[in-house]
Amino acid sequence: MQPTLIDWSYSAKPDPLCGSGATWAERLLAYSFALGITVLLMKYYEFNESPLIDGWRYWAMVGLVFDIAGGVVANMLNSCKRFYHAPLQASESGTVKILKNPIAFTAFHIHPILVSVIFYGDISVGITWYALLFMSTALTHAMPLYLQRPFASAFVVMAIMGSTYGPAFPEGLEWFVPCLFFKIVLGHGVQEEPYRPLDTRLQKGSGS
Repeated sequence: MQPTLIDWSYSAKPDPLCGSGATWAERLLAYSFALGITVLLMKYYEFNESPLIDGWRYWAMVGLVFDIAGGVVANMLNSCKRFYHAPLQASESGTVKILKNPIAFTAFHIHPILVSVIFYGDISVGITWYALLFMSTALTHAMPLYLQRPFASAFVVMAIMGSTYGPAFPEGLEWFVPCLFFKIVLGHGVQEEPYRPLDTRLQKGSGS
């Protein structure tokens, strides 16, 4: 087993994207993956002449992929776990308090409804997945801490199967629902120990 340092403290300015006090390695990982996966998927859409990226919807898709697919990795960062699950700092605002609440944070993610409106046209599918996302986070949050991760994992599996065999978004968006559940239910909603590197040189540029 590797030696670890668990540290809930941070003093940097609020960073909802990578978590306050993220190390340079954490930021590099999150942003490079988000950018890389966005470029790859957009190239896939262009090569296959997907109708999903016609006109202005091209940039809507860029934002969606960067936010949701890229956000899966960001929300799994130890710096994000620390920021979202540590107590509110004296210097932080009420807005940060809301972001730290998994239920409120999930409620803001109306992405399934927006995706239905922008890329599909059948809003009932979006409303269904929005309700299931909210319910999954709420039930996970209601569980004892030692059961939250397995519960969240179960909901992710059900989302994968449900989006495959149940109400589905159009071809080309098969990744959306699973990534959304990974990002919100398992990534944001589950409190986990926030590890730091033992080598302080790796923490340079973290602002903590």
